[in-house]
Amino acid sequence: MIDLRLLREDPDTVRASQRLRGDSVDAVDDLLRADESRRSAVASFEALRAEQKQLGKLMPKAAGDEKAALLARTKDLSAAVKAAEAAVNEAETALRNAQFAIANVVQEGAPGGGEDDYVVLREVGERPALDSPRDHLELGERLGAIDTERGAKVSGARFYYLTGVGALLQLGLLQMGLWQAVEAGFTRSSRRCWSSRSRWRAPVSWARTRPRSTTCPPTTSTWSARARCRSRRTTRTRS
Repeated sequence: MIDLRLLREDPDTVRASQRLRGDSVDAVDDLLRADESRRSAVASFEALRAEQKQLGKLMPKAAGDEKAALLARTKDLSAAVKAAEAAVNEAETALRNAQFAIANVVQEGAPGGGEDDYVVLREVGERPALDSPRDHLELGERLGAIDTERGAKVSGARFYYLTGVGALLQLGLLQMGLWQAVEAGFTRSSRRCWSSRSRWRAPVSWARTRPRSTTCPPTTSTWSARARCRSRRTTRTRS
């Protein structure tokens, strides 16, 4: 999404990006107008709200005709505040739609055009000669690394589980990124969440691929495994 500060300070950069992509430059002007409309609507709403709060402070001190006038003004102001709030919501929707109409600013030095106008910078390795190449989903399912069927049942379409070698690959990539950050001078940190003892759980997920046992998984850490066993015994005692 386009940074509105960049748009206000340097709209020509966004226009140049649109030209390089082959997209409409008018979308930049539409976004500028939408941004100005939204800021104006917010300013009007805040001014009315400030006046409304000020009248609320004057009301207890007023009496007679002055109080009647304040009541009438308060009634009119309440309707104006509701209308101004609706205008702000409408302006924010228009601004969001205008932002979505503009792609991200292209990186300096990137070739112009769309996806079909790419430039190959380099090729690593040799392309294998495959009679029937498979995509990542088919390969993942054949290797037992991706489970889309179970993911769709739990969370809906386009969700999946990483299983087996897929989960191990994800953890390996996370570890690689972690150690690269450490080598670059960053310091690792970890936040521990505390809760009641009866809610402690071992930080490991277990699939039901073996008979359930009353013993704790041997691969969990000592403190979490003991806490988990204690929680189970407490639950049985209470029931």
